[in-house]
Amino acid sequence: MLIQAASFFVIILVPIGIPAAFALLMFRAKQSLGGVVNETATGGAKLSSDDIDEEADTYAFLTSDYRPEYYFYEIITYSKKLVLSGISVLVGRGTVAQICTCCRSVVISRTSVLSASSFSHMYMCRCMQTL
Repeated sequence: MLIQAASFFVIILVPIGIPAAFALLMFRAKQSLGGVVNETATGGAKLSSDDIDEEADTYAFLTSDYRPEYYFYEIITYSKKLVLSGISVLVGRGTVAQICTCCRSVVISRTSVLSASSFSHMYMCRCMQTL
């Protein structure tokens, strides 16, 4: 019983806690810059001052592929992946309902990515449109 309670705690903590922690840290970094997200030489978002090298940016792994106005989009993508994996586990294992629910989630996810055109590189935008 203790193991089951601990597993439910972790199932709730990971999909909510990790994206929330990233969002909080990125929000604080943006506030320290005066509420402005800087732009890299390649057009991606940068949550550090202009005098700091792009490779030294703490949040580059989360923000550098997205336009500055979409600097938070990796958190949304991560949340969608966690929700999809959570749904696939919770909905009847091996049933048609599980397949339909997962397919619906993927279609909604891809539609949101395509409608936002959030990537900083046009190559990435074109690649996502072919999927």
